Amino acid sequence: MDTSSFESFPDLPTELRLQIWEEACHEACREREANHPGIQYTIVRESSPTRIILAHQPVHLDGKARSGTMREGGLWLASEESRDVIREHCSNGPGGERKVLAGDGWSYHVNPGRDIFCIQDPEKIKHDDVHSALDICIWASPRTNEFHNIKNIAIEFDPSWIKWLPRTYKNMSAESTPRGFLARLLRSQYMNDNRQTTVWLIDNDMKWARRPSSYYGTAPMPDYNKRFINCHENYVEVYPSNTCHYCSGKRSLAIRIFLSSLNVRGEHFETQHPNFVPSYDDYIAGYWEAAFEIAEGIRVLALACNEVKFCRKDHRQDRSTWRRCVFGQQLFNSIMAEPVLVPGEGADPSEGVQEFHAFSKLPPELRIKIWKMACLPRTSTDHGIDYVFVNRVRESEETEDYVTWDPNLEGYNEEFDVESDETAYVTLRALKRERPEPRVLASGYLYDAGLWAACKESRGVITEYLQIEGWETLRESGLRDMSPGWYDKPDFPSTVKPSTKDETWRPIVAPRQDIFCIPDTRRMMQSLPKSLYSMKLLAPFMGTRRFTIVEDWNIALKFRHTWNTKFPNDIESMKQEKTPRGLLANWFERFHDEILPEPTLYVIDDTGSWVEPPFLMRGPVYRDCDNEYVEVPWSASCNGTDINTSGAAGRFMNLMEGLLKEDSSDDLEDMDSIYEWQPEVRDKMKLLVRKENKIMRVSESVGETD
Repeated sequence: MDTSSFESFPDLPTELRLQIWEEACHEACREREANHPGIQYTIVRESSPTRIILAHQPVHLDGKARSGTMREGGLWLASEESRDVIREHCSNGPGGERKVLAGDGWSYHVNPGRDIFCIQDPEKIKHDDVHSALDICIWASPRTNEFHNIKNIAIEFDPSWIKWLPRTYKNMSAESTPRGFLARLLRSQYMNDNRQTTVWLIDNDMKWARRPSSYYGTAPMPDYNKRFINCHENYVEVYPSNTCHYCSGKRSLAIRIFLSSLNVRGEHFETQHPNFVPSYDDYIAGYWEAAFEIAEGIRVLALACNEVKFCRKDHRQDRSTWRRCVFGQQLFNSIMAEPVLVPGEGADPSEGVQEFHAFSKLPPELRIKIWKMACLPRTSTDHGIDYVFVNRVRESEETEDYVTWDPNLEGYNEEFDVESDETAYVTLRALKRERPEPRVLASGYLYDAGLWAACKESRGVITEYLQIEGWETLRESGLRDMSPGWYDKPDFPSTVKPSTKDETWRPIVAPRQDIFCIPDTRRMMQSLPKSLYSMKLLAPFMGTRRFTIVEDWNIALKFRHTWNTKFPNDIESMKQEKTPRGLLANWFERFHDEILPEPTLYVIDDTGSWVEPPFLMRGPVYRDCDNEYVEVPWSASCNGTDINTSGAAGRFMNLMEGLLKEDSSDDLEDMDSIYEWQPEVRDKMKLLVRKENKIMRVSESVGETD
C-alpha cells in the first residue's frame, strides 16, 4: 500500500501557506488585541544617577526563551512571507502605542506604556544611583540610540530575600542585591513623588487565591481575567494577603513576609518627605487604620496555573497556645529605693526624723497588699470612664464587608446581623497623657497604669487582679468545646491603642461596661459619623489581633453650658450643627428603628449640682482617674443650692425634648400626651454627675446632724 506524501511547504499554494502563517500568529495577535500586556525581560545597559537604561533581552539569562516577544519570534525569522503576515496582524495598535525594538534578525513589538519589563540583573544598578528611578528607559535601536520611557518594571522575587534581613532600611538599601535595588527604588519614588512608574514583583511559585475585597492599598483591584503573558506562561495580578497561613507552605508566604518586613523598616520615611504635613489621621490612627507603608504600591504577579481555592476553614483550633499580650516595659526595678526621712509626730524637725523603710524592703505580703489597693476597682458596681478618640475604619468600595471576612473576627453571626446603608465600624485610641495639673481628661485606665511599669511584682498583682490567665483559659476552652466565648461576657477585657508616645503600654478597658467619653474637639466633631449605624465598635481581645464587633457600648459627651445658648428652633437645624448637641440629635434617630443592640448615650456634667431623688436605686459608680460619677435622673439636676430649679443640664434636656417632640408628633399617631414621649428620650440619653456635687436636702442635713 502506498503511503501518502506531504508536499514541501514552499510548494504549497500561496493561499494555503498564508492561512498557515495566519493560524500560527493568531494566538499571539489575539492576545495583543485583547490588551493582555506582555512580560519582556531586560538587562541593565547603563546606570547613572539620572537614568536607568535597559536593553531588551528576549532570551533569559538561563538560556531559555521567556520574553513575551518570543511567542511570535519564529514568524519573524521564517521568511519574508511570514514577516508580512505578522506585520499585518500585529500593527502598532491605537495611537501608535506599540514600539519596534531592533533585534538580531527581526524586530520586537512592545508597548512601553503597558508591557512589564522585568530586570534580570538589578544588582548592577549601584547604590549611589538613588535618583535613577525617576527616568527608566529601554534602549530601542543601536543605530539611532533611541530610547522609550517605560511605565512598568518588575523584579523576579526570590524567597531567599527573607533570610538574613538587615535590621534597618538603610542597611538593606546599601546591598548590591535585587532586594537592595528594590529598597532604593521605593524610597526614591516616595521622596520624589514619582507615581509614573509601577513596580511589580513576579513570584513563579506562590500559590494564590482570589478574594476581591481584601486589599487595603492604593493600587486598583486586580482583574483576574487580565493576563500578563511571556513566551510560555500566563500570569495574573494577585494579593499575597489572600494566602492562607495554615494551608499554604512557607514558600507561598515568603513574599508576604518580605513585604511586611519592608514596610516595618520603612515606616520612618513618612515624616522625611519634603512636603510632609501632619494630618488628623497621623495623630489619631485607629487600631485597624492603615499606617504608612512604603511598599504599598508594589503589585504582585503569579502564575495563573498556581491558583488554589480560597480557604474558608476555621483554623482557630490549630493554634497550640495563646500568645501573651505584652503590656509595657519595666521602667525601674523598685519604687522608693532609698529610705525616706520625715519628722516624727509632735517632734521638732531640727532634732530628729523618723525613718521609713524603702518600699523594696517591706514584707512581700505588705507590698502585694499595697499593689492591690492601687488597682482600679472593677466589679459589677464599679466601672471606668475612658476618654478616647474615635476613628472610622476605612472600608473597601466593593460590596463585600472585609471586616466580617477578617479571619481574626470572633463572635459574629451574619444571620443576626442587620445591615444598613450606613453600616460602618470604628476603633478607639487613647488620648495623650496630661502632665500638668489639674487634669481635665484623665481616663480610668490611668488609675493603675503605673502598676504595669513599676516592677515585675506589680505586674503580677494586676495580672492576677484582672484575671488575665482566666480569660486566656476561657478563650482556649471556648475554641475546643464550643462553649460561650469571651465575646459573650459583659466584662471581657479589651485594649485601646495608646497615643504615639505611649506605645509601650496598652490601656485595658471593658467595652460593654466602661463609658467612653469623646472629646468635643473641632476635628473630632467633624469626623464622627452622624448615624449610630456607623458606630459599630471593633474591640480586640486583650492585646491580640482577635476582635469582636460590639454594638451595645457606652458613648458619652461632656456637657457644656454653651449647649443652651442660641438654641435652634427646630431639630433639623440642630442636626446641621457640627457640635456635640448636633451629634446627639442625629444619633437619636437610631433609636426609632427595630429592637437591636445599640449604644447607650451619656451626657457627663462635671460642674452641675444634683439632689438625690427619693427611692433612687443606686447604680454603678463610674471612675476616671480623679473623680467618681453616678447616674441620676435628669430631674435630679439642680441650679446650685436651689433644688427646686433645674440645672443647666436639665434645662438642655427639656429644650431638646421639646424639639424632638415637635418633630415626631406628626409621625407618632398613637401619642396622646407628652408622657409617652419623655421616658423614651430620657431613657436613651442618660445623665452622669460627679458624686461630690451632691446637694443635701434639708431633711437629710438635719438627720445627719442629729
